[in-house]
Amino acid sequence: MGMLLNPKELINGVNPRIAKQIAIACRFGWERLDSIANGIKETPETTRGHLLLLQEAGYIESSDFNGIECWKCSESGLNTLPLARFGKPMTRREAEKLLQQVLERVQSYNDIEEYPYLITEVKIFGSYLTETDSLGDLDLALSIEVKDKFKKVYGWELAYFSMRGGSQTMSVIDRQMYPKNELSRFLKKGSRKVSIHLDDISEITDKWEVIYEGDPK
Repeated sequence: MGMLLNPKELINGVNPRIAKQIAIACRFGWERLDSIANGIKETPETTRGHLLLLQEAGYIESSDFNGIECWKCSESGLNTLPLARFGKPMTRREAEKLLQQVLERVQSYNDIEEYPYLITEVKIFGSYLTETDSLGDLDLALSIEVKDKFKKVYGWELAYFSMRGGSQTMSVIDRQMYPKNELSRFLKKGSRKVSIHLDDISEITDKWEVIYEGDPK
């Protein structure tokens, strides 16, 4: 669940591009100041100033390990800044129209027999559930099931990839991921403002609404 950043709007006084770089540097756990400074190509003094401002905003945490000051992303920072993208926000009216279009494509996908999945549930989370009228991405979490005729075939993902005429230069992993990536592309229809999540989102948020329930077949 990334956030949408305006490159011209500071994050509590920090350039948003630098804020994202710092979050990426701190996303795996505690990092020393000098390591973060090297990663963003700033002096330790300047970097520490950025870190303090991001800590004040709730994106970064600090701790002392044997006299060495270390920093890491807070839960809020980890779930937003590293995955953030830069772009123009949507109005709520635009988001509602886009959501309706995506839900129509969800039903269309389910109605197409040749596709391997059934979308059984769609949840919406993120900025759409806030009261703001300036929204970031449309964050949607999908629950999917493999249709019986596909799951009966061992290694069905690779067979499906071959049937769909995918590029033979793709790696085995990319070929196995082809059905899910195809699903995501179908629903997004080229929109960069739609984020499709196929993993369990309970690890990153406890706030969502179920907006579509399909019948498993």
